[in-house]
Amino acid sequence: MVLDEQRIAAIVAEVIKGIKTAEPAGTDSGSGGIFQTVDAAIQAAAAAQRKLAAMGRTQREVLISAIRTAGIAQAEFLARKAQEATGFGRVEDKIQKNINAARLSPGTEDLVSGVQADDSGQLITEYAPFGLIVSITPATHPTAMIINQAIIFVAGGNAAFIAPHPRAQAASLSALKIINEAVIKAGGPPNVLTAVAEGTMETVAAAMKHPLTQLVTAAGGPGVEKAALEAGKKAIVAGPGNPPVIIDETADIARAAKQVIDGASFDNNILCIAEKVIFIVNSVADAFLAAAVHEGGQLIESNQAAAVTRLVVKEGRINTEFVGKNADSILKAAGIEPAAGVREVLFEAAADHPLVGLEQLMPVIPVVRVPDFQAAVAAAVQAEHGFRHTAMIHSGLAERIHYFGRMIDTTILVSNAPSFASLGIGGPGVFGHTIASSKTGEGVCTPKSFCRKRIHLNAAGRFI
Repeated sequence: MVLDEQRIAAIVAEVIKGIKTAEPAGTDSGSGGIFQTVDAAIQAAAAAQRKLAAMGRTQREVLISAIRTAGIAQAEFLARKAQEATGFGRVEDKIQKNINAARLSPGTEDLVSGVQADDSGQLITEYAPFGLIVSITPATHPTAMIINQAIIFVAGGNAAFIAPHPRAQAASLSALKIINEAVIKAGGPPNVLTAVAEGTMETVAAAMKHPLTQLVTAAGGPGVEKAALEAGKKAIVAGPGNPPVIIDETADIARAAKQVIDGASFDNNILCIAEKVIFIVNSVADAFLAAAVHEGGQLIESNQAAAVTRLVVKEGRINTEFVGKNADSILKAAGIEPAAGVREVLFEAAADHPLVGLEQLMPVIPVVRVPDFQAAVAAAVQAEHGFRHTAMIHSGLAERIHYFGRMIDTTILVSNAPSFASLGIGGPGVFGHTIASSKTGEGVCTPKSFCRKRIHLNAAGRFI
């Protein structure tokens, strides 16, 4: 068939149009993954995603190895950037968080194919990339979460537009640049993570609505959760939590005290999985409090607790001025002399105290005495608000642990260990920074959380 010149011109015009669509718009070519406009950033990430998807898993593992190496090498730099940008937490703990994200985030090994076979044939199930992801990240983990998401997104062949919390933008963009540089040096495409230089609510909304966006993931409060769910795309959201801790009379009290202080004080309690309120059987409460003080806690009197509460709770909400601050800073602001080396403030409270029900995100934890285990379970279930996020229990009786797990129905249940042990830190577990609990239910998110399942049916009979 011979094409006339008009038909050839039309085809050429379509081809050129397609090429322009695949490139970043206009002159906004970006720098290190950071663009001036949402459209340019989304299109650049989409181009990177197509190249990632064309790579085999072995090639993607090379890129992931480079991300891990860069994350560990820059762990301290990024920790300081995060602390400077947000004022949250402790630099030494943030260093460890960055290292944990680099070392423990699962890679392509998470994408295990499934095979079902019978006399009629075989069915193979594999994980395929979902595509371009928009990720809204919180101020509490501005660099560790970027490292974690870079690894699990690349493992699945996905790329992402990152929308950091405005307070954490400088730190998150630094992490993004470091990761993109590492990927390019390892032979990967540029812009596997992109962002805009000045993020706003409008840019986040535009990114979620962009036609190339195929999945939205968000971690943060109810507002962010709602926005992601209403974006009209598949959504994976990590909402709020208020993890309670139960300590009963059969627990190893000295061990429980150490583990509760370790978990609650890590990075000044800004982890959503961290211990937020303690319900303890009255017969062992005095021993626990003495042991907790030995482990770096400071037990304050009721009048001092009232002063701290007036400081950190305003009009029924947490005063964000004190979120993630050191325990000694909070005590000084309340007019209380801090003990040397204090990491956590403890005070005895009634079950209806404001800090029992609020996710405080600071190293101040109420301790509620209860008459027995059943009362502890009832109070813990009420304090958790049905978020189905995380809960801890210290008990020597397996049947009580199982009973509490059924009653509280959280995504994560930790027994006889600090909260962070649930993420594979110091023991078995699955590491992740997105805990999708009550709304979308993926749990601790790994590479396969952001992939599609595809099947291949071979009706040629059994091999064996």
